[in-house]
Amino acid sequence: MSNDLTQQSGSELAPVSNPLQPLAPAPDTWGNNTQLTNREINDYTQYSGGGQVVFGQKLPPGVTIAQVQTAFGQMAGVFQSDFATLGHKHSQIQAAVSWLMDAVANPPAQQRQHHRYNLFEHANDPTFQAFANFAHDHGFSAKFVQDACWWVTEAAKRLGQQVAVSQAPRMAPNSTESLLSELSEAELEQVTKINEAAKAQTYHYLEKLWGDSFTINLKMVDDYIKSLPLHEHVALDVITTGWVFALNTKEVILGLYQQAIGVHSLPSGGAVQSEIEECQHIMKVDRKRWNSDERLQARYRTLLELQSRR
Repeated sequence: MSNDLTQQSGSELAPVSNPLQPLAPAPDTWGNNTQLTNREINDYTQYSGGGQVVFGQKLPPGVTIAQVQTAFGQMAGVFQSDFATLGHKHSQIQAAVSWLMDAVANPPAQQRQHHRYNLFEHANDPTFQAFANFAHDHGFSAKFVQDACWWVTEAAKRLGQQVAVSQAPRMAPNSTESLLSELSEAELEQVTKINEAAKAQTYHYLEKLWGDSFTINLKMVDDYIKSLPLHEHVALDVITTGWVFALNTKEVILGLYQQAIGVHSLPSGGAVQSEIEECQHIMKVDRKRWNSDERLQARYRTLLELQSRR
């Protein structure tokens, strides 16, 4: 039993909490339009896939709305993180996530415009018009609406491609499921013991490295893994040399930890202290955000370590 691992790069995604805000508004049934609405078209093609339009992007053949909805759910956390970084209100971010997620499966029909936002190239899209009406009713700024329109359009482009790729054969050549399916019962038992030992060794190493932060760091890595797109889950579902699963090695866990906290964007010099002060400001003025953002907390601890070495 032998195999080599080819690692792939990480992602910028983040976990998503359950949104508590109202879903997309019911369609406005004004006018005498006899054409099928986006909602009706999606009802017919929900399971067959291909051709539906999601946030202005036509889905590739064979890709269903259900698949895209799942993929958008995985990216919702990134939306929240990005919009928090842009300074938008937390309550409006949550409301937008809830509305947009519902709009993937239930695109609203054409509505009368009662907002004053400039939607630019999205002006004739029923979904963006309905979102703008919703945003107007909930006091969203024009900047929020513009940022949201750009973000979901880009996300739709990426997700259509990712979901299409994910429809390749279920078991990749180097996946754990593919390789383990070829083993005898005795060999499977041996692989299980190998990985139990490898996981224990990795956890022992990380406990010594992270100290009191071991549990919270490990949970953050687990949440980060859950937030990754489908093709990157496949990249992690591999067996390394010695029949050790990738996620039972300290190298992969540490790599995911570094990706989660954005290690490549850590500052240097005097900028370290500046970011530390930014984190401390969030601690004081927005304790709820601070307590819920484990990745920011981990980045703060890393910044303090950098400062202590200077």
